[in-house]
Amino acid sequence: MKSFVKKSLSLLMSTVMAAGIFLVSTPKKEAAVNAACAAKDIMCGTEMTDYLKKVCNTKNAPTVRFASDGMNGGRGRWSLVGYDGSGVARETNAGCITILSKYAVILGQYYYGGDMNGYPGSDLCWIVDLVYTSSSIERQATKTLNFKDDSGEENVEFWALSMQEASGVAVPLRNITRANGNGITGSAWWTRTMVSGKQDAYVIYDGQIATRPIHTGGIGFICACHIDLSKIAFVTTAGEKDKYRGDELKTIDSSTKNEIVLTLYDSDKADFSANLSDTTLALGGTFDIEYSGAYSGSDRGISAVLIDENGKAVNYGSVVSSSSSGTVTMKVPSDLAEGNYTLKVFSESFYSSPNTNCCTNTVDIDVEVKEIVTPPGTVSNPKAEMAGKGKVNLSWDEYEGAEGYHIFAEKGDTFEQIGAVEKGEPTTFADTAALDTTLNKYWIVPYVKDSKGNVVEREIDPQQEEPDVKGKGGCPAVTGIQTVSMTGKVRLTWDASPEAEGYLIYGIRPGVPYGYIGMTTKGTAFSDTKASKTGWNYYWIYPYYVDANGKMIVGGVPSYVYQKAS
Repeated sequence: MKSFVKKSLSLLMSTVMAAGIFLVSTPKKEAAVNAACAAKDIMCGTEMTDYLKKVCNTKNAPTVRFASDGMNGGRGRWSLVGYDGSGVARETNAGCITILSKYAVILGQYYYGGDMNGYPGSDLCWIVDLVYTSSSIERQATKTLNFKDDSGEENVEFWALSMQEASGVAVPLRNITRANGNGITGSAWWTRTMVSGKQDAYVIYDGQIATRPIHTGGIGFICACHIDLSKIAFVTTAGEKDKYRGDELKTIDSSTKNEIVLTLYDSDKADFSANLSDTTLALGGTFDIEYSGAYSGSDRGISAVLIDENGKAVNYGSVVSSSSSGTVTMKVPSDLAEGNYTLKVFSESFYSSPNTNCCTNTVDIDVEVKEIVTPPGTVSNPKAEMAGKGKVNLSWDEYEGAEGYHIFAEKGDTFEQIGAVEKGEPTTFADTAALDTTLNKYWIVPYVKDSKGNVVEREIDPQQEEPDVKGKGGCPAVTGIQTVSMTGKVRLTWDASPEAEGYLIYGIRPGVPYGYIGMTTKGTAFSDTKASKTGWNYYWIYPYYVDANGKMIVGGVPSYVYQKAS
């Protein structure tokens, strides 16, 4: 008898499917999601489990896309109604959520040997398994439920509701209607157990539970299952995930939709690995993910979810990649809050329809997101010129983009900042405390500012980095040198050098090497009475002063001049 019934049921199912009328009802349009069940486009971790474990046993219960196939009309819509034994299933099954099919399926007579309608081993149990076949990944995520009744005990993954369970479901979720050409008509669906004797228990169109003697009419059933929370990697809003595809970590939006998709861990892809070369991520910058053990082929991606310190997913991105190993580059948005995050990296398989997705194991990487401003380099054309006693004048070319310049100097054993020049000011600086007897080393450091106004510049280590320029204090080189050829001599004149106490004249005469020729402390003129008449005489004039220690401090080097005596 049982074999005959199963064959008959199978034939009935095939016939009904071919006719396209196996659904008792079409789903009502969802009302606006209530506040208790509000969602985001993407959730994971405690944020996800807190959302899933909310008891939304109302007409606004979120719709879950799960276990869809042709036997169920390709719909696969379920309602999220409870968790850990609350809502549909009264049997305790901790660590899971309970979902209830939004559709009833025409079954025909529910029969079990003409006796009490025990569920394990019954035609109803058999047809539930037949209708709700699912992928291996979805099967891995379901938790079995133990039934104990007069017929024995059996573990099942998908089951028809019992009368007791049906009574725990909110009436709007039990209400079954069907639209046809003649308007709205009533229908009903089986519950799993009899009330007493040879009576059936079923739910009628308005959601009320009724009983009647066993009959042969074909009505439907509604299926439930438990999903293991530990097998769920992510929850996403149906139809919204595609907008996050691309190489940027995009801000995860809140969602006003009331339909979600589950992304389940794939136990056959548990060897995924990923790492970053640098765990400091720059705002507005990019970073590389090196990975292996990913899905290969089309419609696959390397994905990353950025989770803040409160455990909330804030940004998500997925780069399409068909390779099982390699490197992908992702962008960090410039408006992301600075701080410490967890970057959850994984490979996922996308499907064209909004049903269950799957992914590899995830790799959690601690990262710091911060504004990283590259400090400017070195200035061009730096110069240091003597400007008087203890004075050196510095000059340089403007550095494009600089907000200003800090001037550092090393004088003897002391290294310190000695001044600053702001943007818009001339690119010059006067060191009025320069050493005269030893070279002063100078670093002219351009700087920029970050978004908070903090100065960003390169750090100077005087032991490792050569100075931009060197110079000593002293009188600046003389200018305006003139020569006059006179009888038996060459007369030299020049403009005074500031703070000079005298001038040294060096030169070269024909046949005589470079050397001291003379000096003056009485003005800005000198006559070389030993100048050659036949060859050129070359002259250099150096200003000097005597310091407090009696040491002559020779000033800047002038350009040479030349002349012959008459």
